[in-house]
Amino acid sequence: MSKNIFDTDSEIEFLFTLYGNNSNTKTLVVNENGTIISSIAYKVGLYKSDIDTQNPTWIKNTDSRIKMILSDVNSSENKKYIYSSPGKATLS
Repeated sequence: MSKNIFDTDSEIEFLFTLYGNNSNTKTLVVNENGTIISSIAYKVGLYKSDIDTQNPTWIKNTDSRIKMILSDVNSSENKKYIYSSPGKATLS
């Protein structure tokens, strides 16, 4: 949940991953009004080791923007994809 990471409006956004078989797994960012900001198929960022932490290792604050690093569930090569968010915020 955030207020200025995944977009620049004043509404709260929610990021979550829907797990299914690999073809149904996707990561979504949804605005508080229900608008889907982003739907990224076959990519996940949440791992069991991250669920219990306050600072997920797959969201990084850089000098320019916040980056989200997702893994491809269909890749046997452990491929990673980097997404840049339009918002800016302090991660803590």
